Amino acid sequence: MNIQALETFHALCTYRSFRGVAEVLGITQPAVSARIKALETELGARLLIRDRRGFRLTPEGRRVQEAAATILGAWHDLRAGLRESGEIGGTVRIGVVDSIARTWLPALIRRLKDAHPRLVAEITVDTTTAIHGALLEGDLGIGVTIEPIGRPGVVDLALGAYDMAWVASPELVSPHHPYSPAEIAALPIISYRAGSPPDHLIEAWFRDAGCTPAHLNASNSMATMITLASEGLGLAAIPPVTIERQLADGTLVELALTRPMPPVPFTLSHVELPGNAVQRRTVAEIRRVAGAFCSARPRASWG
Repeated sequence: MNIQALETFHALCTYRSFRGVAEVLGITQPAVSARIKALETELGARLLIRDRRGFRLTPEGRRVQEAAATILGAWHDLRAGLRESGEIGGTVRIGVVDSIARTWLPALIRRLKDAHPRLVAEITVDTTTAIHGALLEGDLGIGVTIEPIGRPGVVDLALGAYDMAWVASPELVSPHHPYSPAEIAALPIISYRAGSPPDHLIEAWFRDAGCTPAHLNASNSMATMITLASEGLGLAAIPPVTIERQLADGTLVELALTRPMPPVPFTLSHVELPGNAVQRRTVAEIRRVAGAFCSARPRASWG
């Protein structure tokens, strides 16, 4: 069987986009079509029908889709078992949120460079919503965000959590006074973009305490939030592990709370491509680096 063509068909069933598959596999859209045609010829069956909305699978196509993951997984395991070297090569596109970029992302890049010198990692730092969209469109191969995608064909893996805290300039607050949600709600707040996963977390914290912030400014950049909070322009809810330097030098202080903030969970998401060795090994390296980081810090948790 033409494994390359089967892998392309499996990716197409997952991404539902010829363009997305071409991006992920690093080939042209005509090449994607040619591989699908070759698979149909080999199997002697039509697997999909194109229409104005894209394409739909034939009954034969659905049968092949169901079998593809098993076949590709077995093929990958066979190849991995026959290889003497664990080195991988190629390009992997990884998207992460700000909290990860400010913590273990540098360690991951060093690890990939040392362990897999032929691997090129292209990094994007963006919001959870943007990373999810890029993953589903095929513009990214792996994403680390605050929420799982929760769609068929996408693997979501728990990747630890960070404690969340309210921080501010020492000129704005007293670090020794225990603040209630109502007291924090009365102060100027620099928060995340409305409707984003961290915004939902903060909104729920206030709602459960029966109060609503009076002065709220939003930003989709954690770096901007940290700068504004450091300048005394408001409070910000930020994981302490992302601002260890600012807390150590006193630029920011963590507020004592009468009601603790819930931790921020992280999820590693990737479209299931069983035959993609680069993706599989990169996921393993990410989990190794993230686990080491979280296990070494009391304000982070793993597993």
